[in-house]
Amino acid sequence: MLALFWLAAILGFVQCQAGSDRPVDEDEMDRRREEVRGAFLHAWEGYENIAFGSDEVRPLSNATVNDRFQGWGATMVDSLSTLWIMDFKSEFYRCVERISTVDFSRSNGQVLFFETVIRYLGGLISGYDLSGEPVLLEKAIQLADRLLPAFNSPSGFPYYRIDFASNKPDTNGGRVILSEIGTVQMEFTRLSIITNDPKYKEAALKVYDKLNLMQKPMRGLYPVFLNVNTGLFLTNEITFGALGDSFYEYLLKMYIMLGPNSDRHKYLAMFKESVDGLKSLIRRGYGDRLYVGQIDPSGQYRQTMDHLAFFIPGMLSLGSHVTGSSDYQSLALELVESCYHAYEITSTGLGPEVIGFGASRDITVRAPSNNLRPELLESLFYAYQSTGDSKYPDRAYQIFQSMQRYSRTPTAFAGYRDVNNPDVSRNQLDVMESFFMAETMKYLYLLFCPQDYWDLDTWVFNTEAHPFRISK
Repeated sequence: MLALFWLAAILGFVQCQAGSDRPVDEDEMDRRREEVRGAFLHAWEGYENIAFGSDEVRPLSNATVNDRFQGWGATMVDSLSTLWIMDFKSEFYRCVERISTVDFSRSNGQVLFFETVIRYLGGLISGYDLSGEPVLLEKAIQLADRLLPAFNSPSGFPYYRIDFASNKPDTNGGRVILSEIGTVQMEFTRLSIITNDPKYKEAALKVYDKLNLMQKPMRGLYPVFLNVNTGLFLTNEITFGALGDSFYEYLLKMYIMLGPNSDRHKYLAMFKESVDGLKSLIRRGYGDRLYVGQIDPSGQYRQTMDHLAFFIPGMLSLGSHVTGSSDYQSLALELVESCYHAYEITSTGLGPEVIGFGASRDITVRAPSNNLRPELLESLFYAYQSTGDSKYPDRAYQIFQSMQRYSRTPTAFAGYRDVNNPDVSRNQLDVMESFFMAETMKYLYLLFCPQDYWDLDTWVFNTEAHPFRISK
């Protein structure tokens, strides 16, 4: 029965892809790339003029935001790798100068562990990998040393938050989240490689060793809530969207980042097993659209995908690049069609936060907000890298035009309340997350670069799209 399903999936893929390859217009790609670069500069100048050194700028009220990320300058650090890749070197070095004055060893209360690792620590390490600027490594070490005590739990899983002043964690009722404990390994491991100090990777990789040995309710699939004290799963809830997503991504990327001269094959084995589990969550909805559902807390299958799950096609394409698996690639390219359709069906061309699938009707919008997320653009980037088909940058450009029309403000870019309501005045939200600068704009830019501009065998992106150098 499973073999028949995959035969149908592959045949469907061949049919929908037949004749889709189109040559790339290099002049048009150059023009689009510069347009994206200009849009990024617009947002950057809004941040720099109003909120430089603060965490975020509010794109409507022109206020600064420092209530989540310690006021260390989240947008500034998160933008480092994008500034470098887009060749905004003057802006990059202004950030470096400001970062040199930040004390990452002091916190104003509890520090969000996961978000601090992927945005700050990842941004600093990547900035160092790209530029060799010593102060960025110095600050990465300073921050990582203060984050390490978060791993001092009975299970070895990192706590949800930690106060640098007291080294006391926030136990969060004993509950931790799969994606948050399993999406810090690249950052700590890369820092160990750069510094030749194993303490960072030893703490982080114990999490994978423990998870690998645990009994899972479904092969290759990990429930999203765990107990930080007992180390046991607290639920049967399983998803490749929010709460689970980037854990699976990091299994593959750890294998890639460690390079051939390392003990890395266990991470590839865990990834391959997780893809087997992923296949068990795949169904076909209206119009023969492939999607990845989820298991709710009661153990019931739900026909929904949130936007965070739109990274799956990109992960599978990268997995195909690494393993040579044609199954991964065919699945990736069919899934990206469904994810893109979620944008096509809205009145604004912006993608919703959550969509639903059914057998008798097209994709439905379950949560209509748009947060300028990068996941579909990430998947379009990997699809373009693997095929060279110009339809993928074409689709990215359509999304970019929608952002320009509905989310651009005089200061920067704003989230959007309802993707099916084109009334800009009523729907723009006064928030621009730092990941918009780190990920969304970076993937847009790279989609309009020549295919050989970015070497997937030299660099691997963390979940915040910060490139780390692959060990050789």
